[in-house]
Amino acid sequence: MIGENSVVEALTHWLVDDMGAGQRIDSVETLSGGYSQMMMAFTLHGEHGADRLVLRANRPAGESVTSTDRALEWAVIESLSRRGEVSLPTPRWFDDGTALGVPCFVVDRVDGATVSRAYPGLDIDTRAAVSEKLCDLMAAIHSTPLDALPAELDRPIDWDLHIDSLIDKWRQVERNGLEPDPFVRHLANWLQAHKPAPAPMTLVHGEINNDNLLLGSDGDLSAVDWEFAHIGDPREDIGWYRTVSEGAVPPDLLADDIEGFCARYRAVTGLGADIINPAAIGYFGLLATVGVYSTLVGGPAAVEASPAAPVLAAYMSAVLSRTHLILLRAMRDLDAALPSATVHNSQKG
Repeated sequence: MIGENSVVEALTHWLVDDMGAGQRIDSVETLSGGYSQMMMAFTLHGEHGADRLVLRANRPAGESVTSTDRALEWAVIESLSRRGEVSLPTPRWFDDGTALGVPCFVVDRVDGATVSRAYPGLDIDTRAAVSEKLCDLMAAIHSTPLDALPAELDRPIDWDLHIDSLIDKWRQVERNGLEPDPFVRHLANWLQAHKPAPAPMTLVHGEINNDNLLLGSDGDLSAVDWEFAHIGDPREDIGWYRTVSEGAVPPDLLADDIEGFCARYRAVTGLGADIINPAAIGYFGLLATVGVYSTLVGGPAAVEASPAAPVLAAYMSAVLSRTHLILLRAMRDLDAALPSATVHNSQKG
């Protein structure tokens, strides 16, 4: 782990000595968010005052949780910042690894708090306003012209093939498992047979949740942590948000009025009700559950060597069974609302 003292020294050499961006650096503080990458806030003092900034850097080798590209993340946020239509912290500087030994960049720090922390203290009217701001933020992200994005972002050539690749993540769970999993096969086949109407391919944030949404002191809502940004179906963001907000990072700001969210999103983006509707969002919520399910499937194997294995294995099995019931109910509820494969294929033709 890179210590705070070494960060001050490295940042001083980079930003003060080499870049001439300020006179001194202090008040370094490790941030609790951004779990997959190293995040530190610091103050850069200069002739005209002090700027509170955030360093986002790859974790050193052996400490990384995910493998993503800081240079690509930087290119995405820089292109969005230049357009000025998506609210996010202003990017300042990028380094390829020379300064800290790992790729990193610096952005302005937003004066505010994450939605997950701020929401409990908000009144009813402010909560409703934040929900509307979330809709507008998602719509702004998804309305970004593709030719304004970095060329390095992969462009899926076909909507069906892209969705098939997402469904295949469920099939991969069984391929990587210790034994056959008929439930996963059933769910993957159901997803294959109930694809919603195709949507235009757009920029997708990839990890919108209440820890990656900052509510500024000015009431603005910003998106941070763009490491999973990609081009795909815009409903990936909405479905993922609903899935992760139901358990891991509450609250679900869309739960009270999903119909109202869909109507507002359609009005902003111009997409029709055949594309943006609660059932289609529910479909993408099921797609997004694969990460959670994969962790649950791996749980019993992980605890096998533990002295408490019998108790832990029984607990994990119970959780997995309850997850099966939740997913089966979701499929049942969506059955009547989503088109069958026959309908979808005829629409393609």
